[in-house]
Amino acid sequence: MHPFSVLTLGIFVAGYITARWDLVTRLYELTIFAWENGVVRNSTHEHQASAYPRESNSDDGAPSRPRLTPLRHRDTT
Repeated sequence: MHPFSVLTLGIFVAGYITARWDLVTRLYELTIFAWENGVVRNSTHEHQASAYPRESNSDDGAPSRPRLTPLRHRDTT
């Protein structure tokens, strides 16, 4: 193989590995962030109160989605 193509291939492989490693570390950091902020809940902590209390709208007592209030834009005039 030509020395230039070996160098090009080496740079490509190094860049690919670096990009994949960056994605893996970002996913790891995002997972930790989600866990610490309650996005992911451990099944053993089901008895704890939720950060977003839900009201039951059905007769069977199943929780419904939290009620969302629309954002109001401030009048800047």
